[in-house]
Amino acid sequence: MRQDGKTYSLTYTRVQVEDAAEIKFVAEKAESRAQLTVKDYHIQITRKMEDKTALERHSVILSCDFRPSPKIVKWFKGHTPIEPSEKYKIKREQHSAELKILKVKPEDAGVYKCRAGNAETEATLTVEGTRVLQQGDLPVA
Repeated sequence: MRQDGKTYSLTYTRVQVEDAAEIKFVAEKAESRAQLTVKDYHIQITRKMEDKTALERHSVILSCDFRPSPKIVKWFKGHTPIEPSEKYKIKREQHSAELKILKVKPEDAGVYKCRAGNAETEATLTVEGTRVLQQGDLPVA
């Protein structure tokens, strides 16, 4: 906020669509209102996520690319948001987004989504179990 004599100005930086609202300014007995409208730029997916099959207890990477570079990328398993954790590593570089799922288990199978602004891509992760050899499975000499 700045004041130049009797003129006041308010500058918003790094606004996002969620910041749109009515702005009210009050100075002594004067009051002014303005509507802040924030237009979202159109994001395009330049490389969609691909379906993956992973072996149980291994890691798998899901990735996609956008143009222009999005400010925020959100990951989901089904409709559940994914946050970085011991299980999930999230990486962003300019136009690409990457989700690494560590030590995959059967319950990790499902549909994963990557969303940036108005653009979304999804892929299905299939998990193959590792087979434990039984005594009868061993070759006989």
